[in-house]
Amino acid sequence: MARSFADASGISSSEYTGAINNSSYEIDGPEGPQQLLLHLCTQLNSNTDLMVEFRVRIADNIMKKFYLGRYAQDVPLGISKYENLKHILTNEEILDAIVMSASGINQAPISIAFEVNDAIKIVNYISNLIGISGLELVNAISDQQHDEQIRKMITEAERQKDYEYVGDGDDWAEELISWAEQNDLPSLKPFDSPAYRQTGFPRSKSELMGLEFLHLPSCNISELPASIGKLKNIQAICLDENQISEIPQEICSISSLVRLDLDDNQISTLPKEIGQLQNLQTLSLRNNPILDFPIEMTGLRNLRKLDIKGVKIHLSSKYSPLSANGFEVYNYFDSNGVIKEDNLSYWLENTDTSNLEVTG
Repeated sequence: MARSFADASGISSSEYTGAINNSSYEIDGPEGPQQLLLHLCTQLNSNTDLMVEFRVRIADNIMKKFYLGRYAQDVPLGISKYENLKHILTNEEILDAIVMSASGINQAPISIAFEVNDAIKIVNYISNLIGISGLELVNAISDQQHDEQIRKMITEAERQKDYEYVGDGDDWAEELISWAEQNDLPSLKPFDSPAYRQTGFPRSKSELMGLEFLHLPSCNISELPASIGKLKNIQAICLDENQISEIPQEICSISSLVRLDLDDNQISTLPKEIGQLQNLQTLSLRNNPILDFPIEMTGLRNLRKLDIKGVKIHLSSKYSPLSANGFEVYNYFDSNGVIKEDNLSYWLENTDTSNLEVTG
């Protein structure tokens, strides 16, 4: 039984050789867990099989708890991100930039801009997952406090997400895979860019559940299925240069979404639910025939960039972005420094005034 366990453990025999030399007082001292285990096992001397099974089960649970051996690939996505974030934040320059960003000041040096961007995405993912602010998370990591509590919260929250996926059955996954096949979308593969780490689209439920980046520019997509909203780990979506005319409101339920790129499409209206994207930092709508900016957009409290260059305005339309609501949305983001360009001048220069009368 013990040999069978060792052979199937996923730990190589070379790692067993001389392992006792790596023992420590905390593990093997007189008050340590190793001695406690030996003491318990002596109570089972009369039943060797039971004693071996007892030790094997304990070893297996320890491996499972700390993702060792054959469980190494089972690390929850959030835990993996959390460990990565802790490593990133050991760089004090990045840590300072993250704290400044949480205060609304985005002035990270160019030399660490990519690392800061990645860290912000992870902070948003974890803080949204466990229900604490990004600043609280960063402070806890920098102060080296509450590590075990945060890990437990992440694990429990992602386990709940897994239950939600299971409860949904496979219909949503089948719908998305069918949509990908019908649109002849490229298969998922790694992609190296500052904002996107994957490109293409998965063909399995397990890949869909772990998908973090939806990068499908220039794929002749005209319609998005509502089940896109089931991709709960998505951080960034790029659908530039397609023929999309409508954004399904279900996308607005992806709470982990940090970036949404929709340039060069046929989008005329935005769903009012867009204000639910509390972690969204970048929204790019270049060269779309936008007719309406819903007032709910002012709910995008973490938005840092709103790119609307190339959006033509029709002053005669009551649904124009220069309508009462639309202008309030524009003014809100302009006054907060979110709109970087002089978009108002651009709009006025590109306004269709053919049906307006010049009055002086």
